[in-house]
Amino acid sequence: SSEGMVTRSRSITACRIWEFPSIWQDALGVPPQYVIEVLAQHYDGLERSEQLKILIHELLHIPSTFSGALRNHSGQGETIDEQTVDRYYEKIRQSVEDPVTADPEELQFELPLF
Repeated sequence: SSEGMVTRSRSITACRIWEFPSIWQDALGVPPQYVIEVLAQHYDGLERSEQLKILIHELLHIPSTFSGALRNHSGQGETIDEQTVDRYYEKIRQSVEDPVTADPEELQFELPLF
């Protein structure tokens, strides 16, 4: 799993992304899937903008191939760090008046293909 970070100086796990194990994918005949686990005790009290940034961070761990694997924070493609998350948050913020309360259908942006 990959754990979402709240700030650079203090890390608290507010979310984790999990891949669905390939053995279960094969046994059930389903394609790769991901689950984002939200830990309410850490997530719910955050500002909505921070909640969105944490979700962006977790989504960046999904490779463009949707292979069932998870991308590391560094390695191939774009580094998953606070600057990268902030850049995507700004893209979302600029695409709608209020990204925190916007209808998900309004959020039109693309994550990079790694």
